[in-house]
Amino acid sequence: MKKLFLKIFALGMFVTSFTACENAEYDAIDNMVFISEAASASAGEIILGKTGEVSTGVVTVRAGRVAQSNIKVQIALDKDALASYNSRNDVEFAMIPAEYIALPSEVEIPAGSSQVEVPFTVTSFDGEKGVEYAAPIKVMSATGVPVSTGACAYIYTFGKPLVQKAPGFSYDSKMNMVWPEQVDLTNFTLEWWARCTNRNGNGGFSVNNQAMFSFSANKELYIRFGDIVYVDQNTGRNMYNFLQIKTMGIDANYDSGDPNKNPLKWGEWIHFAHTYDAATGDVVLYMNGKEVNRNNGGAGTVFNFTGCSMFGSGYTYFKDIVEMCQLRMWKTTRTAAQIAKNMKKEVKYNDPDLLFYFPMNEGEGEILNDVTGNGFGLSFGSGYTDGTPKKEAYSWNEYTWE
Repeated sequence: MKKLFLKIFALGMFVTSFTACENAEYDAIDNMVFISEAASASAGEIILGKTGEVSTGVVTVRAGRVAQSNIKVQIALDKDALASYNSRNDVEFAMIPAEYIALPSEVEIPAGSSQVEVPFTVTSFDGEKGVEYAAPIKVMSATGVPVSTGACAYIYTFGKPLVQKAPGFSYDSKMNMVWPEQVDLTNFTLEWWARCTNRNGNGGFSVNNQAMFSFSANKELYIRFGDIVYVDQNTGRNMYNFLQIKTMGIDANYDSGDPNKNPLKWGEWIHFAHTYDAATGDVVLYMNGKEVNRNNGGAGTVFNFTGCSMFGSGYTYFKDIVEMCQLRMWKTTRTAAQIAKNMKKEVKYNDPDLLFYFPMNEGEGEILNDVTGNGFGLSFGSGYTDGTPKKEAYSWNEYTWE
């Protein structure tokens, strides 16, 4: 397995907004039972390993004062706490199935102490595709001591690195996407991961106009590596290690940047996202979750899409191997936060905002499947007519994004 990064997570946390518990009469922690972590944050994240591997977590149950006698505390996973968290943060976490988490239902703060650590374990599992899971741990009651209103629940969300095989493409892989009917969009987002190398694996971006996408529409949308616009300041040769998007009359001004300053690196996976918003006319290019270019093609344009070809610039203009995966087209203008948050994970296959979604994780065969059920489709070599089409991927290498 090839690793993109060397970080290995057993337990990681991030701070988000404050959570509050309901149906209690107190609003101060003084002499109340609460979850220590919830006093300063509403959620933490545990990064799970491969399916079947066990990760650990902990919550700290505290009392506002040193206990004079043992305090028995009941804790549980609470669906209402999760629903409240989802609502406040505009997210859609699902409750972790009970069989994958081992959490005690009762703990005890011993006399002479003010807290007890509550460890629990989570077994990594294969849930519904694109669904994110969480454990809403809540103090339900405590003997002789009230429960805090503001810090009785803490949400652990569960992340899992994206691990998949990704196909390699070149000029004879040209694909004409099965496109069921005309789609009219005032707002959209196209995003994908790509990795470029030459056929020997020791270089890349070797030629101009290596086209990944050419959409059929009333307005141009053409996406490629390279154009004859940048010259190496040292050698005077043309440079092609940048992404350019031609759309709405914008081309040389809408790219990933001057490769003399911000070159794309061959052999590295890069996430790209292109958005359009008809309300403003803005087109925005993101790279690895960060905005790198913003331009304007004029407000009010409706794109009438009728098709798309991929890897179609021919032998003269497509010399390298481009690996690709997680190709998604949305019927909405995704925000920078949404793009960054979801680029290293699968999203829900049946999300109503998706037009098409090709994970490209089949690992074999001629067909790449659109998992939305919207009727789109891809097959290797389906658009290549200048010779013998390549009816399979050049490679199926496995990678991990984390």
